[in-house]
Amino acid sequence: MPFLRQSIAKTVTYARRHGASLTKEQLCLRLLSNRLYPDEKIIKTAKLMGIPLKNGESNKIVTAKLRKAEWLAQQLTRFNTIEMIGVTGSVAAENCDIDDDIDLLIITKAQSLWLTRFQVMFWLWIHKIPHRRYFRPEARDMFCFNLWLESDSLGIINHRQNRSSAVDLVMMKPVYDQNNCYQRFLNANSWAKKFVATGYQKLILNNKFLMTNKRPTTSLFWKIVNWKCYVLQRIYMNGKIGKGDVGLKWAYFYP
Repeated sequence: MPFLRQSIAKTVTYARRHGASLTKEQLCLRLLSNRLYPDEKIIKTAKLMGIPLKNGESNKIVTAKLRKAEWLAQQLTRFNTIEMIGVTGSVAAENCDIDDDIDLLIITKAQSLWLTRFQVMFWLWIHKIPHRRYFRPEARDMFCFNLWLESDSLGIINHRQNRSSAVDLVMMKPVYDQNNCYQRFLNANSWAKKFVATGYQKLILNNKFLMTNKRPTTSLFWKIVNWKCYVLQRIYMNGKIGKGDVGLKWAYFYP
């Protein structure tokens, strides 16, 4: 019991550090512990500790921003190389202000990340859809493509496998998913159990892995095109990505 109390205290403190208070469901999902606990025990212990927990009523600001993300995801289905789109950040945490932007994770098919990113960014520019660029500050409802991954490289890179990434993982809200990409993403990041075992296990049980038909491979021509897009975008981004991490199969545009 003392260990659970410590875990609850750490979770609440972590949330408050980001300006958030938690509901019962959020506390259980984000519990900072490498041990598994039933929801009932977590909630009962929190009450005994006098931890105030919010009611689970819907947040109109969060709902409105999620609808915008769902709308964008529907538009981006025109790019058949996209396998998953997830909402991250303050919107996924259900702790956003009306002026916050909308952070997104994009997962593409293998050997197509940089070609897809070029196509998406060009489409956003042509249609004048507000999206974050290196020289622009955050703005209300601006789409911010913080993380890109390929479907054959779904694991978060080693030096980013930390508490913050684990909490982000369990909070993320998928708004588009094909080929069971979300389930595969969860399975590829089992390291998160070291930080949020209860929440991670809950997601795994609710999103059981399903076998899919073999996904088509990318032709040599498109692999070369994707590589050229990578080289050109790396040249363009030189000195502009700050603390981000960029590789052929991933792009992290956040500290």
